Amino acid sequence: MADMRDILALLQAQYEYPVDIEYTINVSPEGKYVVDLLQCRPLQMSSEGEAVAFPDKGQYDRVLVETKGVSMGFSRHLGIDVLVYIDAIAYYQMPYSDKYKVRNALYEINWKLRGQNKRMLLITPGRICTSSPELGVPSSFADISEFDAILEVSETKAGYVPELSYGSHIFQDLVEAGILYSAVFEEASTLHFDREHIQAATNALASYAKDAEELEGIVFVTESREEKIELYYDMTTEHLLITAGEGNH
Repeated sequence: MADMRDILALLQAQYEYPVDIEYTINVSPEGKYVVDLLQCRPLQMSSEGEAVAFPDKGQYDRVLVETKGVSMGFSRHLGIDVLVYIDAIAYYQMPYSDKYKVRNALYEINWKLRGQNKRMLLITPGRICTSSPELGVPSSFADISEFDAILEVSETKAGYVPELSYGSHIFQDLVEAGILYSAVFEEASTLHFDREHIQAATNALASYAKDAEELEGIVFVTESREEKIELYYDMTTEHLLITAGEGNH
């Protein structure tokens, strides 16, 4: 650990900026080791968002999602224009080769709304941006770059247990794009997750994806003109609240 601190301090001094590194360590039978740097990236620095005032219970109709202690990002309050939800069990039951159609739908939604100043929320099973369809939707960051917040959902019945993306390749993408990340676990950190209400809303997927009929019951797109969706997140308490209904204001 002392060597790693020295390496990071040296790189920061030369870059004149904090850095993120990926590395390997090769250890000889005698216990000597060599550290090989694979990647070195300057870390983007951002200022913390302003304090967020959470609404009282009488100010909204229902809670869609509420988590504590499992989010990453700066404080914010957003009115969500488009919510995209991928059902974990339905995705798990798809034929392996068909899972890429979900990735294609994400791509179509992402790029159709690019540059339109829409606030977008993605709720997806397992790990996003994985290369293995059995672990989550096999997308690239280019497929989700326009989303303002991404929630990875744990579903033990399907074997999906997301992990925070600290240190992974997507971490820098999330930070640089200012995307809020949260995990929806099947444990105490998830205070509420109303997937039934999300699924019951009018599905606008056909307006975005060519494979909409084949993805019925798997991918759901909710637009805010049906009901107001609000996202609140406070970084200091890691409290995320997403509400819905005509009562939002």
